[in-house]
Amino acid sequence: ILLQVLDDGRITDSQGRTVDFKNTIIIMTSNLGSQFLLDGIDAIAAEFKKLAEKGGVMGLNLGPEFVGAVEGVTRLEDLVAQILHIRNVGGAEVLALGSDFDGIGCGLEMEDYSGMARLCEMIEKRFGGDDAERIISGNAIRVLSDILN
Repeated sequence: ILLQVLDDGRITDSQGRTVDFKNTIIIMTSNLGSQFLLDGIDAIAAEFKKLAEKGGVMGLNLGPEFVGAVEGVTRLEDLVAQILHIRNVGGAEVLALGSDFDGIGCGLEMEDYSGMARLCEMIEKRFGGDDAERIISGNAIRVLSDILN
């Protein structure tokens, strides 16, 4: 399907219905940098700092193996702790909240997208004002604006 979108700019289902992606931004992500988990905390911190220096952002990964979750379940408190660590190392400008919900139903405390509202409330309570706004939406909007301009 992705190749059809990239090649043709549209997809067609088995019923002949076509969806046009002409005015769509497709953001592809990867766990390519996960090898840094094996290189130790110093390497991860260095990558966060490089990303911040270049004005980039990273998305919050919801998978239990990335958050250090207890008993294979990612709790919202675990995600907030991960956000705190990333913010302390790279600054609030380096992290964007967003997910394709990879991990939903397999070890994540929230069962669907409706849990994002609770997570956002927890981020606002923990970080307040400007940092919460940057993490929840501002950083992603900033990067998309830079790309589009």
